[in-house]
Amino acid sequence: IEGIILACHAIRSQKAYLYLRYEYGTSYRVLDAAIRECRAAGILGTNILG
Repeated sequence: IEGIILACHAIRSQKAYLYLRYEYGTSYRVLDAAIRECRAAGILGTNILG
């Protein structure tokens, strides 16, 4: 997630897409929790770190 955030910042992108196959239910739950954690910390979403 951090790499995606940095890449989006570097190219001034406002959106990123992640593709995860349906077979990876556990990975989806871990990724979802990490995204929620980043949003709560203010490093993901609108107006990050600002």
